[in-house]
Amino acid sequence: MYDIICNMWKNPGAAFSAMPVWVWNKIPETEELVAQINDFRKKGIDGFVIMPGDELGEWYLSEDYFSVVRAVLEAAKKRFMIVVIADARSHAHSPLTAYMGEEKRLRSRQLYARSAGEEIAPDEEILFKVYAKLENELLIDVRLEGSEGYKEYNIVLGYGDPDRADVLNPIYAESLINGVYNLYADQLGEYFGNTLIGFLNEGEAYIPGGNIPWTYYLAEEFFEAGGDFMSLMSLFIMPKSKKIRREAEFTLVEILRNRLSEAYVKPLTDWCGEHKIGLFGYSKDISNTAVLSSAHFPGQYLGGQMGLSPLTAKESAAVKLASDCARHRGLSRSFALSFDKSGREGNLWNFTPNDMMRNLNYAFARGCNMIMPVSFYYAPEEAAADQRKTPDVGRGNIWWQDYRSIAGYIKRMSWLCSTGTNNPCAAVLCSPDYVPTIPVKPLIEGGYTFNYLTLDDFMDRAHIHDGEIHIDRYSYKLVLIDGRLRLNADIVLKLGKFITEGGVMFRGSDFIGAVKKHVKPTSYFEGEGGGNLRFTEYSKSGCPFFVLVNEGYSEISGRLITDKSFAAAEFNPFDGSSSQLGGEMVDGGFAYPVTVPPHSVKVIGMNSAELPILKEPEKSELMEIAALAEGRMTFNYTCSEGKTVKLSFTEIHEIADITVNGKAAGRLIFKPYELDITDLVKNGENLIGVTLTESLANKYGTAVPAKFSGCTVRIYNKK
Repeated sequence: MYDIICNMWKNPGAAFSAMPVWVWNKIPETEELVAQINDFRKKGIDGFVIMPGDELGEWYLSEDYFSVVRAVLEAAKKRFMIVVIADARSHAHSPLTAYMGEEKRLRSRQLYARSAGEEIAPDEEILFKVYAKLENELLIDVRLEGSEGYKEYNIVLGYGDPDRADVLNPIYAESLINGVYNLYADQLGEYFGNTLIGFLNEGEAYIPGGNIPWTYYLAEEFFEAGGDFMSLMSLFIMPKSKKIRREAEFTLVEILRNRLSEAYVKPLTDWCGEHKIGLFGYSKDISNTAVLSSAHFPGQYLGGQMGLSPLTAKESAAVKLASDCARHRGLSRSFALSFDKSGREGNLWNFTPNDMMRNLNYAFARGCNMIMPVSFYYAPEEAAADQRKTPDVGRGNIWWQDYRSIAGYIKRMSWLCSTGTNNPCAAVLCSPDYVPTIPVKPLIEGGYTFNYLTLDDFMDRAHIHDGEIHIDRYSYKLVLIDGRLRLNADIVLKLGKFITEGGVMFRGSDFIGAVKKHVKPTSYFEGEGGGNLRFTEYSKSGCPFFVLVNEGYSEISGRLITDKSFAAAEFNPFDGSSSQLGGEMVDGGFAYPVTVPPHSVKVIGMNSAELPILKEPEKSELMEIAALAEGRMTFNYTCSEGKTVKLSFTEIHEIADITVNGKAAGRLIFKPYELDITDLVKNGENLIGVTLTESLANKYGTAVPAKFSGCTVRIYNKK
């Protein structure tokens, strides 16, 4: 089995390919589209997402449009590629535009409150008149009739973002299916389920702090769920009792989530299932569990510099939540829309190769196993001219000639994070209105793997047996519940059964204390990482794999300690190779030295059919080099057998081509910036040359200096 796993690591297959969002930002020509598809294949990309841009105008969904898409699907089919289509529901020339535009019939709606006498747009509706009493600007009472000391308010059903649809209205899902999805089925149905595997669709939900998404007949559901006019007004005016506000927000999130699921996500999911394709559902809101619980492929949006987000940020939890929802639903894949608007400090094109790798590893460390890079443009030059667009992260960027190694990296890491299990020590309960982030931070920093378990999955999919929560391939003896998480009577009853049968429940905020009390790790990382190391143990067909991701700015060195007495090897995600690791016996098992550069990953796999190899780690000596001129350096070396010479850099901006004594040594794109130059060095003086490729920000944005630093040569003596 280990040999099979090693072969799969080398060639994981098309299913694990990056799925770039291919934006058609001008009316395309079929011949050019096919040429770009060929370019994708040469770079190791075996699938893509077609994203029709607004630039297509009225050509979108025309006969010519479908003729071109048909040609693209046929080309993809011949090359054994897979395709997803973004339904572009807010497209300026969608059949739904008239309803979302001037007629406003299906444009997003929102609820807001206005003092009596304040202007209200003629086409907006007053749903209720209420009278509120305030004390020091805090809400203390609401009545439906006027009284002394009470101020009159109108609760208005208005219009929201003109580019967004009223997804809470079931008529919209029906219109989307009839006006877009059925067109694709009629025109391209022969490709459904083989080449065309699904539609990409964004689900929306309530984001606290803004105007409230609303639609017709939603008030009845709010009141049936326990809300009243006092709680409704507390959403607009802070009440004296914060408990009222919390209750109101909880009720609101529940009804919005249920409505979104019933009126929008489920109809689309059902339609896709009937047509043998999948719904790729994602959200920009962590509370949108309606999408994660229903879509065939759950995902999250990871725009901006997500790799820099702290552990307590909602982005960190959002990616893991999508991955864990997939795990508990028995799904092998969850995806992330990555790199959108990821340039630094407002300079969109200042997005380095290392930024890309940091964001990728950020997603992989949280269990994501399908990457959708945003965006590959059909016409990169036009995108560059429009500074509102996210930069091209594919054909139009400086790393394109090297993309085969990037594509291979994505495939291998996606394969590694798919199927198998991530061996969690505990389940962390969460709900649409609350996903714990602060209590889990010490768990992540301490290398304790947990999985988020939504209350819906706990109630609908999990069962209790012998004091364990069983859901799909996972079982939990320990469940962690933040004190701020709301539990109803049914949930408490099921938890009671879990505890009565011998399960362990902790309710509070000291998750790390509870885990240390009840969990003794058998595999862990020992070293100084400042809490920046992310440690996960995967089981792949009986073989353990350890993934160590450094999310910090400094190198992390230490030891992997495990009780598993198997032969170990380091697996290289860039080229698919593996090299044997020697370890030493220690208390608790075996220890293997590990060094993880900043924003990099180390993968260690084990052959369960062979015993470990005991070996001393290789030792090295550092040789100083002298800089003669910019980009040219020298060092003196005496050649001898049994030595390995490695060249490394601390930082490179953006890409460096290295020569040693006039011969090409390699191209450095990502950390660790390291090359084996043993075969190129000679006795005496050696000359190193560095040629830099500068960022496209220098062409399309604010200039970024091309530079490198920290060039060192190490001589290794292997024993």
